[in-house]
Amino acid sequence: MVGKIAFVVSVATLFGVLFLYLPKVLSSSGRQPSEVKPVGKEFDRRLAEGVHAVQPWSGQTVSFRACRVTKPKMGGFRLGAFNVLEIDELEITLPYPADDAESGSAVGDSVTEPVRRSLDAGRLSAVAGLDQRVSMISIRGFKLFMTSRDQQHIPVIIAETAKSSGAASISMQQCELLTEQLTRIQVHKAKLCIGKPVLIDAAGLKVNLDNLAAILKGKEMD
Repeated sequence: MVGKIAFVVSVATLFGVLFLYLPKVLSSSGRQPSEVKPVGKEFDRRLAEGVHAVQPWSGQTVSFRACRVTKPKMGGFRLGAFNVLEIDELEITLPYPADDAESGSAVGDSVTEPVRRSLDAGRLSAVAGLDQRVSMISIRGFKLFMTSRDQQHIPVIIAETAKSSGAASISMQQCELLTEQLTRIQVHKAKLCIGKPVLIDAAGLKVNLDNLAAILKGKEMD
């Protein structure tokens, strides 16, 4: 009986020693107990803020207040295979159209490519310093300006929201648009078709940005 009691006391003493000193031994050897990390996925990544990019040789600018890369939703689920570039307050300012002698082409040719480049999802990600590959863009607050001879910024598109709807079009909502008659209209929905030429399609009205640039330039030269 005395032997059993001594055995129990020895075992208890051994566990007590291990309990007191084992954490210190592990710490001194550089090993730490495994940390429990929450299980889940990061859907909103790498926020960029206050971006303002200028193309020195043309004066074209692209700026936005903030952007992030997210996963699109379908129902209650996120689509992990796709990335969406979400942008807050995107403003694009097109340069003043070059003269024919300077550009070697028609006045309107200076509009199509700047618009195409400015609304390319990959280029916008690069401007923001984001390295994720994105397949579409979603914009909260979108403005497109043209520049006059005296460097004034003329609003051509002001939209509450804009989203890419295919490889060559942007769907917009709650818009104010400048027409080729230099009047301003307000529409609930419009589409920016990024072809050649670039067109605004709204309520059966089409605005050719090449023509609009030429009209603005011609008006200034009258």
